[in-house]
Amino acid sequence: MNSLIQQAPEVFLLKVPMGGIWTGVYLVKDGDSAFLIDSGPDAQSVDNVIVPALAEHGITPKDITCLLATHTHGDHVGGHYRLRELGVKAIACLRQSAEKIRDPLKYAKLIRAKFPQDSPPASSSLRGVEPDFILEDEESIGPLQLFHAPGHDDDTAVILHTPSKALLTGDSFQADGTTIQGCALYMKLPEYRRTLSRIASIKPSAIIPGHEFIPFNADFPNTPGKAAAAIDITKDLLGTYEAFIIAQMQAGCDDPKEIAKNLIRFRGGTIPDFLFLALYTTTEHIQEIKSNNLIPGQE
Repeated sequence: MNSLIQQAPEVFLLKVPMGGIWTGVYLVKDGDSAFLIDSGPDAQSVDNVIVPALAEHGITPKDITCLLATHTHGDHVGGHYRLRELGVKAIACLRQSAEKIRDPLKYAKLIRAKFPQDSPPASSSLRGVEPDFILEDEESIGPLQLFHAPGHDDDTAVILHTPSKALLTGDSFQADGTTIQGCALYMKLPEYRRTLSRIASIKPSAIIPGHEFIPFNADFPNTPGKAAAAIDITKDLLGTYEAFIIAQMQAGCDDPKEIAKNLIRFRGGTIPDFLFLALYTTTEHIQEIKSNNLIPGQE
């Protein structure tokens, strides 16, 4: 059985199996209240993994004070509809997520439309929910403070557990990506840079990511020193990616798909069956490199 594992005082992480990796679901206890953040990829994960894990703590979905989301990608909100059916007391999200959480399937299709030949079909099981209330940037609910953290996508959030200063980062903090991505995924590169700086300014006591991001899959940044070092590593990786892509372009490679594949090989990853995640990252860098004239002799 997959169990909730304590990461900080009153903060627990459940690793929900998904396509060869895991996606994170967070439980935060606060006296008689309980907050659940993210819901896994689908109803089956709720019934077979999340509900049994909650039961180990004596909690049922009806005991959940509020269900939140780090962002509206299907692997993080795919179980929201089922948890509403099972009786969670309330659902909330950042304002930037409100429209998407009402129709996550529509948004999943939109994400894939940019690279249609390189994307898998969106999960037809995705069903939307109406949020009971909407939170603004830096607003708090119980012991949790939400920060808008765009970059991975434009509605991404990080959530600070204020008593412990543990930061639940979902996908806002990618490091070198997961094994099935091949590299980090950010759809908005300038915003991702600003988000990393914002995460650093929070000075978290620990970073608890939403997937097994390399190189932290075996050793979470669960102390202030490790968290600060992990932020520096992730910032440095942006420069590493950029330098590699500049070298590719200088060598005459102008095909984003080939650059994406070469970047994955360079980072020691496995090229995935569908390249759309790496293509987002690669095309963001190419656009920035061209916009900022970062290749000498090219304008």
